[in-house]
Amino acid sequence: MLDRVDAATRVPAERIREFCERALAAVGATAEEASAVARILVDADLRGIDTHGVVRLPLYVARARGGGIQPGSQIEIITDHGQIVVIDGRAGFGHFVAAKAMSVVLERAARYGMAAAAVRNSNHLGALSYYSRMALDRSAIGIAVSGAGPNIAPWGGAEAVLATNPWSIALPAGRHGPIVVDVSNGAVLSGKIKEALDRSEKIPLGWGLDGEGRPTEDPRAVKSMMPFGGAKGAALTLALEILTSVLTGGIYGKNGVDPGKTDRAQGLGHLFIVLQIDRFLPVDEYEARVDDLIDMLKTSRPKSGSSGIRLPGERGALTFAERSREGVPLSTARRHELDALAHDLRVAPLDSG
Repeated sequence: MLDRVDAATRVPAERIREFCERALAAVGATAEEASAVARILVDADLRGIDTHGVVRLPLYVARARGGGIQPGSQIEIITDHGQIVVIDGRAGFGHFVAAKAMSVVLERAARYGMAAAAVRNSNHLGALSYYSRMALDRSAIGIAVSGAGPNIAPWGGAEAVLATNPWSIALPAGRHGPIVVDVSNGAVLSGKIKEALDRSEKIPLGWGLDGEGRPTEDPRAVKSMMPFGGAKGAALTLALEILTSVLTGGIYGKNGVDPGKTDRAQGLGHLFIVLQIDRFLPVDEYEARVDDLIDMLKTSRPKSGSSGIRLPGERGALTFAERSREGVPLSTARRHELDALAHDLRVAPLDSG
């Protein structure tokens, strides 16, 4: 998580992107890979998804050095049924693999009306909304789901077996901005528990379970995270585990690889689906109907104390506009970490741009 910062520590997004490209190239990434990964990391930072932005760069560098990520790998379509393809990511950078796979799905959906890609043998791919949003310019609905390492216990269990399995759906509108849903299935981000641990603070009951499966306030005792929504969230997590990790041929359940083990590929599965709107309704009719629904939501009575109705994707769009103008906030600690990475890799530091 980023520390609180002020405007004096803002860094232009383009400078961060260029630094990411230099660092990734230094560990063997091709120009195409470095460009894709850097672009997606910066997009996350611009939209306020700081947990999936440049903060992750040192880990990706370590994994590329250790062999867990294989720079220079090209995706391979191993099964092709037209509307449905199965893709081997060959342990490449997850962001690059995912963007390539979604591009294939977009092309097939334009041809067939809808299409899907199951990806296996991939690595962490960052914020899922980047890939679902790729469909918006095509007047299409984008769906992206990814596997991850085990950190959620099955309902009634005491051992982490299932992943949070993040998922995103991007739905275009007309005169309104798109609806962009991007969530994982944990009751809270794992970084929140680590943050409490670092600060020697208690956590709320409902965030994590101890080794006996009991809710705990002690972050040191957490052995598994709780799903959001209780039993319903646990059921959704299981269904998504099957869709994104079993069906794709990816690693599932307790077989998951800790990303901190930098010498091992994660073997993650991803699932991408695109629905071409004009195969269901004329695009203008669809947009008018979505706009009408959004108007109903926006003009509905807000609850007491609410500043108004906010829809999925709105905050990210506002943050993107603000940070594009003002720069991405980076704490002093984060900048020192990136400076140390630059020194280690013998590349120009962040402030050289």
